[in-house]
Amino acid sequence: MTRDEALHILGLNEQASIQDIKSAYREMAQILHPDKYTHNKRLQRRAEEQFKNVQDAFRYLLKRPAPTDTADPESAFSPASSVTQGQATLAGTLAGVIAARVQLIEQRSQLYEQRTFAIVCLIVGALVAFAARRYPILGIVSVAAIGAGVVQFITSLQSLIFIKERIEVLGKQKQDLEEQLKQ
Repeated sequence: MTRDEALHILGLNEQASIQDIKSAYREMAQILHPDKYTHNKRLQRRAEEQFKNVQDAFRYLLKRPAPTDTADPESAFSPASSVTQGQATLAGTLAGVIAARVQLIEQRSQLYEQRTFAIVCLIVGALVAFAARRYPILGIVSVAAIGAGVVQFITSLQSLIFIKERIEVLGKQKQDLEEQLKQ
C-alpha cells in the first residue's frame, strides 16, 4: 500500500495532516463498523472488508506521516490546498451518503420479506378459518394469524414508505455531491 492509496481509502488528498487522517478514520469507522450490520450477514461481511481496509490505511498513514506534518497540523495547508481539502471533505461525505443508501436498500429488501410473510399469514389464517368453521380452537388460531399478518403488513408498509423517501433524499444528496466534486 502506498501513501496515496491509503489517503484515497480515507477520502483524503495528499495534503492531509495527521488531524485530518484521524478525523476521516473516525468518520469512516462510524459508517462502516461491522457491528452496525449484525442484522444482515452479507452486508456485515462487506463492512468488515471495507473496515479492515480503512484500518490498514489508517495504521499505514500513522506510521508514515507526510514530510509536511509538523507540530502544528494546520501549518501544512496553504490557501491552494484548502480547495483540495474541501474536495476531500466532499468525497468523505459522499462516501457516507453512499454507505447510508446501501444500508437503507438492504433494510428495504428485508421489509419486502416481512411484507411477504405478513401476506402468507393472512392467507393461511383465512384458509384455516374457512376450513375450521366447526372447531373453535382452530378459529382462534386463525384469527391470531390474521391479526399478526395485518399488524406485520401495516408496519412493513409504513417502514417501506419511510425508507423509500430516505433513499430518494440520499440519492439527491449523492447527485449534488457528485456535481460539486466535478466543479
